[in-house]
Amino acid sequence: MKYKLSLKAKSSTIKSIFLLLAIFSITKGFSQSTSLGIRAGVNMSNWNLSGVTGVDARSTYGPNAGVFATFNLSKSFSLEPGVMYAVLGSELKYSEVEKVEYKTSYLHVPFVARYVFANGFGFFSGPQIAFLLNAKASENNGPKQNAKGVFNKTDFAIVGGMEYNFPVGINVRVKYSQGITDIYTHESQKVKNYSLNLSLAYKFHHAERRKK
Repeated sequence: MKYKLSLKAKSSTIKSIFLLLAIFSITKGFSQSTSLGIRAGVNMSNWNLSGVTGVDARSTYGPNAGVFATFNLSKSFSLEPGVMYAVLGSELKYSEVEKVEYKTSYLHVPFVARYVFANGFGFFSGPQIAFLLNAKASENNGPKQNAKGVFNKTDFAIVGGMEYNFPVGINVRVKYSQGITDIYTHESQKVKNYSLNLSLAYKFHHAERRKK
Protein backbone atom coordinates (compact mmCIF):
# COMPACT_ATOMS: atom_id res chain seq x y z
CA MET A 1 0.00 0.00 0.00
CA LYS A 2 1.18 3.49 -0.76
CA TYR A 3 0.40 5.72 2.20
CA LYS A 4 -0.93 9.07 1.04
CA LEU A 5 0.80 10.99 3.79
CA SER A 6 4.56 10.84 3.46
CA LEU A 7 4.71 8.51 6.43
CA LYS A 8 8.04 7.57 7.84
CA ALA A 9 8.52 4.96 10.54
CA LYS A 10 9.03 6.26 14.05
CA SER A 11 10.77 4.66 17.02
CA SER A 12 10.14 5.57 20.66
CA THR A 13 9.92 3.85 24.03
CA ILE A 14 6.47 3.44 25.60
CA LYS A 15 6.54 4.85 29.11
CA SER A 16 5.61 2.63 32.02
CA ILE A 17 2.00 2.15 33.01
CA PHE A 18 3.24 2.48 36.59
CA LEU A 19 2.34 6.15 36.15
CA LEU A 20 -1.28 5.18 36.66
CA LEU A 21 -0.46 3.09 39.72
CA ALA A 22 1.36 6.05 41.24
CA ILE A 23 -1.67 8.27 40.65
CA PHE A 24 -3.93 5.72 42.34
CA SER A 25 -1.62 5.45 45.35
CA ILE A 26 -1.13 9.19 45.84
CA THR A 27 -4.79 10.04 45.40
CA LYS A 28 -6.01 7.30 47.71
CA GLY A 29 -4.12 8.86 50.58
CA PHE A 30 -6.24 12.03 50.30
CA SER A 31 -9.64 10.45 49.77
CA GLN A 32 -12.23 9.43 52.33
CA SER A 33 -14.27 7.18 50.03
CA THR A 34 -13.54 5.41 46.79
CA SER A 35 -15.82 4.31 43.97
CA LEU A 36 -14.70 1.70 41.44
CA GLY A 37 -16.48 1.36 38.14
CA ILE A 38 -16.62 0.18 34.55
CA ARG A 39 -17.33 2.33 31.50
CA ALA A 40 -18.10 1.69 27.81
CA GLY A 41 -19.21 3.80 24.89
CA VAL A 42 -18.50 5.03 21.38
CA ASN A 43 -16.02 7.56 19.94
CA MET A 44 -16.50 9.89 16.99
CA SER A 45 -12.94 10.87 16.10
CA ASN A 46 -10.99 12.74 13.47
CA TRP A 47 -7.60 14.34 12.79
CA ASN A 48 -6.44 17.93 12.75
CA LEU A 49 -4.13 18.14 9.71
CA SER A 50 -1.41 20.75 9.36
CA GLY A 51 0.78 21.09 6.27
CA VAL A 52 -1.38 18.64 4.32
CA THR A 53 -3.21 19.95 1.23
CA GLY A 54 -5.85 18.48 -1.05
CA VAL A 55 -7.18 16.14 1.65
CA ASP A 56 -10.63 16.01 3.25
CA ALA A 57 -10.40 14.45 6.74
CA ARG A 58 -13.64 12.75 7.77
CA SER A 59 -14.75 11.36 11.11
CA THR A 60 -14.70 7.67 11.97
CA TYR A 61 -16.39 5.73 14.78
CA GLY A 62 -14.97 3.25 17.24
CA PRO A 63 -15.60 1.69 20.66
CA ASN A 64 -14.12 2.49 24.03
CA ALA A 65 -14.22 0.54 27.29
CA GLY A 66 -12.34 0.39 30.55
CA VAL A 67 -12.25 0.84 34.31
CA PHE A 68 -11.90 3.83 36.61
CA ALA A 69 -11.70 4.84 40.26
CA THR A 70 -13.36 7.89 41.80
CA PHE A 71 -11.71 9.36 44.91
CA ASN A 72 -14.25 11.57 46.67
CA LEU A 73 -12.48 14.47 48.40
CA SER A 74 -15.76 16.14 49.43
CA LYS A 75 -19.49 15.78 48.79
CA SER A 76 -19.14 17.40 45.38
CA PHE A 77 -15.48 17.30 44.36
CA SER A 78 -13.54 14.19 43.32
CA LEU A 79 -10.55 13.01 41.33
CA GLU A 80 -10.90 10.21 38.78
CA PRO A 81 -8.08 8.26 37.10
CA GLY A 82 -8.88 5.47 34.69
CA VAL A 83 -7.64 3.04 32.07
CA MET A 84 -9.60 2.89 28.81
CA TYR A 85 -9.22 1.02 25.53
CA ALA A 86 -10.26 3.31 22.66
CA VAL A 87 -10.31 3.12 18.86
CA LEU A 88 -9.76 6.45 17.06
CA GLY A 89 -8.87 7.40 13.50
CA SER A 90 -9.80 9.33 10.39
CA GLU A 91 -10.82 8.78 6.78
CA LEU A 92 -8.67 10.82 4.41
CA LYS A 93 -10.43 11.50 1.12
CA TYR A 94 -8.25 12.59 -1.81
CA SER A 95 -10.86 12.44 -4.58
CA GLU A 96 -14.28 10.98 -5.30
CA VAL A 97 -12.71 7.58 -5.90
CA GLU A 98 -9.66 7.62 -3.66
CA LYS A 99 -9.60 7.43 0.14
CA VAL A 100 -7.60 5.88 2.98
CA GLU A 101 -9.11 5.01 6.35
CA TYR A 102 -6.84 4.86 9.41
CA LYS A 103 -7.86 3.13 12.63
CA THR A 104 -5.65 3.57 15.69
CA SER A 105 -6.22 1.77 18.98
CA TYR A 106 -4.92 3.27 22.22
CA LEU A 107 -4.70 2.61 25.92
CA HIS A 108 -5.97 5.88 27.40
CA VAL A 109 -5.00 6.93 30.93
CA PRO A 110 -7.12 9.98 31.87
CA PHE A 111 -6.89 11.81 35.20
CA VAL A 112 -9.76 14.25 35.64
CA ALA A 113 -11.14 16.49 38.37
CA ARG A 114 -14.94 16.28 38.78
CA TYR A 115 -17.56 18.51 40.35
CA VAL A 116 -21.04 17.03 40.83
CA PHE A 117 -24.04 19.09 41.91
CA ALA A 118 -26.72 17.81 44.30
CA ASN A 119 -29.10 17.13 41.38
CA GLY A 120 -26.64 14.69 39.78
CA PHE A 121 -25.34 16.89 36.98
CA GLY A 122 -21.62 17.52 36.87
CA PHE A 123 -18.63 18.51 34.80
CA PHE A 124 -15.03 17.35 34.59
CA SER A 125 -11.68 18.18 33.00
CA GLY A 126 -8.08 17.05 33.07
CA PRO A 127 -5.09 15.63 31.21
CA GLN A 128 -4.84 12.30 29.42
CA ILE A 129 -1.93 10.24 28.17
CA ALA A 130 -2.46 7.57 25.51
CA PHE A 131 -0.26 4.64 24.51
CA LEU A 132 -0.55 3.39 20.93
CA LEU A 133 -1.46 -0.30 20.78
CA ASN A 134 -2.12 -0.81 17.07
CA ALA A 135 -2.80 1.02 13.81
CA LYS A 136 -4.35 -0.16 10.55
CA ALA A 137 -4.79 1.50 7.16
CA SER A 138 -7.25 0.53 4.43
CA GLU A 139 -7.21 2.08 0.95
CA ASN A 140 -10.57 2.26 -0.87
CA ASN A 141 -12.12 -0.29 1.54
CA GLY A 142 -9.40 -2.79 0.69
CA PRO A 143 -7.48 -5.10 3.02
CA LYS A 144 -6.27 -3.62 6.31
CA GLN A 145 -2.53 -3.27 6.60
CA ASN A 146 -0.30 -2.58 9.58
CA ALA A 147 0.54 1.12 10.01
CA LYS A 148 1.67 1.17 13.64
CA GLY A 149 5.26 2.05 12.82
CA VAL A 150 4.39 5.41 11.27
CA PHE A 151 2.75 6.93 14.36
CA ASN A 152 4.21 8.28 17.57
CA LYS A 153 3.83 5.83 20.41
CA THR A 154 2.31 8.28 22.93
CA ASP A 155 -0.29 11.00 22.69
CA PHE A 156 -1.13 13.71 25.23
CA ALA A 157 -4.54 15.37 25.33
CA ILE A 158 -6.81 17.61 27.37
CA VAL A 159 -10.27 16.17 28.04
CA GLY A 160 -13.45 17.68 29.45
CA GLY A 161 -17.19 17.39 29.39
CA MET A 162 -20.47 16.96 31.23
CA GLU A 163 -22.17 14.05 32.95
CA TYR A 164 -25.24 12.94 34.84
CA ASN A 165 -25.15 10.61 37.83
CA PHE A 166 -28.18 8.49 38.70
CA PRO A 167 -28.74 7.48 42.36
CA VAL A 168 -28.33 3.80 41.46
CA GLY A 169 -24.69 4.31 40.45
CA ILE A 170 -25.18 4.74 36.69
CA ASN A 171 -23.27 7.58 35.02
CA VAL A 172 -23.83 9.03 31.53
CA ARG A 173 -20.99 11.15 30.17
CA VAL A 174 -20.21 13.26 27.10
CA LYS A 175 -16.48 13.92 26.73
CA TYR A 176 -14.43 15.96 24.27
CA SER A 177 -10.73 15.20 23.82
CA GLN A 178 -8.24 17.46 22.06
CA GLY A 179 -4.73 16.21 21.35
CA ILE A 180 -1.98 18.66 22.30
CA THR A 181 0.90 16.66 20.84
CA ASP A 182 1.32 15.34 17.30
CA ILE A 183 0.63 11.68 16.65
CA TYR A 184 2.54 11.99 13.38
CA THR A 185 5.10 14.45 12.00
CA HIS A 186 7.06 14.49 8.75
CA GLU A 187 8.67 17.65 7.40
CA SER A 188 5.82 20.21 7.44
CA GLN A 189 3.07 17.62 7.96
CA LYS A 190 1.56 17.33 11.44
CA VAL A 191 -1.43 15.36 12.71
CA LYS A 192 -3.34 15.61 16.01
CA ASN A 193 -6.21 13.53 17.37
CA TYR A 194 -9.52 14.91 18.52
CA SER A 195 -12.70 13.07 19.45
CA LEU A 196 -16.18 13.27 20.95
CA ASN A 197 -17.19 10.42 23.21
CA LEU A 198 -20.50 9.20 24.64
CA SER A 199 -20.28 6.60 27.39
CA LEU A 200 -22.23 4.79 30.09
CA ALA A 201 -20.68 3.75 33.39
CA TYR A 202 -21.61 1.80 36.50
CA LYS A 203 -20.07 2.49 39.90
CA PHE A 204 -19.94 -0.41 42.32
CA HIS A 205 -19.83 1.99 45.29
CA HIS A 206 -21.42 5.38 44.63
CA ALA A 207 -20.88 7.32 47.85
CA GLU A 208 -21.15 10.71 46.13
CA ARG A 209 -24.86 10.19 45.49
CA ARG A 210 -25.60 9.20 49.09
CA LYS A 211 -25.48 12.73 50.44
CA LYS A 212 -28.41 14.46 52.08
